[in-house]
Parts: sequence; structure tokens; C-alpha cells
Amino acid sequence: MKRGLTNTAARDVDHLAQLVKRRLRACQQQTDLLAGFFASTGMTLEPEPPR
Repeated sequence: MKRGLTNTAARDVDHLAQLVKRRLRACQQQTDLLAGFFASTGMTLEPEPPR
């Protein structure tokens, strides 16, 4: 995320928000990256069974 925004100059807060949203959408497309984030925390993508 930070690497994608380092050399970007936002014109204002709205433009910055737009840039961040675009970068987050790009991260969502990288399922291996997201799985790695979860794996490093010990969390899983499996829902908890009902109690």
C-alpha cells in the first residue's frame, strides 16, 4: 500500500481518498497477498462454526 503511494502528490483530501481506494482495490485482487496477511496473524478465512 505505502509503496503505491510514495511518489504520489495528492491535490487535496478527496484526491488522496480516491488514490487510497484505488490502491486498496488493487490489493483486493491479489488473493495470495491477502492470504499471506491472514496467515502471518494466525487468522483464517474460514467462518467460525455456529454455537
